[in-house]
Amino acid sequence: MPRLILLFLLLTRLVVEGAYCSGSPEPGIRTNELPILVENDLELVKSVPNGKLFYAGPQNARFPIIHVWGSAYEMGKAQGELIKEQVVAFVTRTMAYLLSSAVDSAPYKKVPPLILAKIIEKGIFAALDWNAEITAPFTPAAFYEELQGIADATGLDYQILLRLQMFPEITKASCSFFGAWGEATRDKQTYQLRALDYDTDGPFKDFPLVTIYHPNTGNGNAFANVGWPGSIGMLTGYSSQDIAVSEIGVGYPDASFEQGYDVPTTTPPEKVKGKPWMFVLRDMLQYSVSFDEAIGAVQAANRTCNLIIGVGSGKSGIVNGIEYSGYVAVPYGDSNLLPVNETW
Repeated sequence: MPRLILLFLLLTRLVVEGAYCSGSPEPGIRTNELPILVENDLELVKSVPNGKLFYAGPQNARFPIIHVWGSAYEMGKAQGELIKEQVVAFVTRTMAYLLSSAVDSAPYKKVPPLILAKIIEKGIFAALDWNAEITAPFTPAAFYEELQGIADATGLDYQILLRLQMFPEITKASCSFFGAWGEATRDKQTYQLRALDYDTDGPFKDFPLVTIYHPNTGNGNAFANVGWPGSIGMLTGYSSQDIAVSEIGVGYPDASFEQGYDVPTTTPPEKVKGKPWMFVLRDMLQYSVSFDEAIGAVQAANRTCNLIIGVGSGKSGIVNGIEYSGYVAVPYGDSNLLPVNETW
């Protein structure tokens, strides 16, 4: 029992620390003032039966873009074949960072480091495995098939890849996003942005990847996933239907989320049995053909934790937020922002 309590406290502390962003860069930190890329400067680097690897961007900031097509398994295998080294490095470094962060933040410093590391490893991995187990009934088989393709092409253990997908479901990846359109933009175009500013110390900033999926005919839209090697869920994306999606965690959820709130109204704990939110967002982008359909797809999903979702449409020229939880999915715009909290 004491060991279980220790594991719970360590994991809880890790999750809480991972759910808050630092706010702004330190003075003197390099900022990205590069222009938005609009020119077609893709450099073809490698081809495999179901994919192609390109590099894009200015010479001092090149980043990979992969196109993959076919079945879910074929697209996963193509990613692994195209960028095997990056997938292995990102997965390895992310898991190591997860464990080292937990060790560094552990309050029990008198426990020998090697023993503490082993306890934390067993506890964190057990938690990720448990999360994968309880969300499996709500997860489409295609996600598992794609992961198997990546595992077969890279030699990585499938279970490690599955744990990587569960990490955002626990931390919720608190970040920043905005939408601007109409009179709010200089050229009257619609813009949507998401910044991964919840963690600037880990390996995430070192492994940018844009994956453009071309599913088999009849299996949804082509879409781009802005993320990392080996991570197949979605935080930021854009589809061939001119629909965009972004996500942030909730620092101050109130009772309107109807879960995970204690003062002054008590609500049930956040749901954990449902479809992982990164898979909800990806399926919404892959299968929705209109802005309204995209909103409806999120509302119809078996949702879990508290989030704020951004859904934009280039065709409609608008970006909406969605107050997202296991019990509610309420869209809002610039004139009816949610959640409402007069104490902020």
